[in-house]
Amino acid sequence: MSQRASRIGVLIGAVLHGYSWGLYFALTRYFLTSFGALGFRALVLLSGLEWALPGLSILWGYLADRLGRRVFVALGATGAISFALLPTFYKPMQFALVASYASLAWGLGWPAVVAMFMDTPESYSKVMAFTSAGYALGSGSMGIAFGLLKLRAFELASVCYLAAYILFYAFYEDPSRSQRASVRDFVWLLKSMSWLAVSLVMASFAIELGFASMAVRLRGLVGAGGALLYGLFFGTLPLAFSVPARLCIAYVLKHVDPRPLLALTLSLYSAYHIGLYCLGGLPLLVLWLLPIYAMYDSSAYASAQRYAYTNLRASASSVVLTSQCIGGGLLAILSGKLSSLGMLNLLMASIILGVSAVVCSAFALRTSKPLNLSSNNTISYSEV
Repeated sequence: MSQRASRIGVLIGAVLHGYSWGLYFALTRYFLTSFGALGFRALVLLSGLEWALPGLSILWGYLADRLGRRVFVALGATGAISFALLPTFYKPMQFALVASYASLAWGLGWPAVVAMFMDTPESYSKVMAFTSAGYALGSGSMGIAFGLLKLRAFELASVCYLAAYILFYAFYEDPSRSQRASVRDFVWLLKSMSWLAVSLVMASFAIELGFASMAVRLRGLVGAGGALLYGLFFGTLPLAFSVPARLCIAYVLKHVDPRPLLALTLSLYSAYHIGLYCLGGLPLLVLWLLPIYAMYDSSAYASAQRYAYTNLRASASSVVLTSQCIGGGLLAILSGKLSSLGMLNLLMASIILGVSAVVCSAFALRTSKPLNLSSNNTISYSEV
């Protein structure tokens, strides 16, 4: 199978993967926020579980590098089951628990998938531009899908998700057994990425707290526009802006160390959260559309790539994912208390966490590791 065919297959999978999650996220938020205070509690719980359940991905990533990555790509495909079951659940808390299994399955498979495009710092950002385009389409079509199918629109998300993982599996090329990771390799990786991981834990908590709050405020802003406008502003427009942003970021990452870029992004997020809690109306919508998350996500994985020798790519990506899971999982633990806090207290918590994340990312700069080059038997997604 040619490298060109493999790249095309994976990129189609990336678009389908993004579409399924875009439809899922917009529809779950729209559905749960219709239940008022109970829906908000379920939404905060779901937001936390969506990060907490993949928390074991650090183990799955290492096992993928150790035993073979294609098996874990197949396990990730089981998330389609969760999507398919959602139309049968109408109580907010039950709905949130069933929906969360998709994130557990994602944690199993995503580190192995990301390993395919961690050959260069810019590769992840380029591929994720295609995922962002799919996400924008999925979120934007939520209003139409919900109008035609109601909650059965989740079945459409299930089909697209499953198709994506079938393509990932079909075009996957596992490293040879001689390139498999050892326990010693994995321990070295954890020590090397420790400061970066702590920074991402704090950043993830602050970012997910902002996302959960914005999901509620956005429903009030769109008003009578209903599901169509909600999906447009919740996912379509932000992700549409992120597509060119990720391509520009990929160009920057090709020439600079990604870790200072990550520190800069986390600094911007502190200012962003001030605006998120203080602004309203059109200024808030404009702020929401800024593609800061694309800059954060791309620079985080590019920073991990600096430690990702060929035999550690799934492990390195899983360190990023697990760090984000720990931060997001705090939402599930603190969901009851957070829902009762005032906006000022939420603002202060976000700012403190953001500044702490910047400090930790600065410490991560002290550890310098060489960039690795893709091996001859590995597809180079930097050519995308």
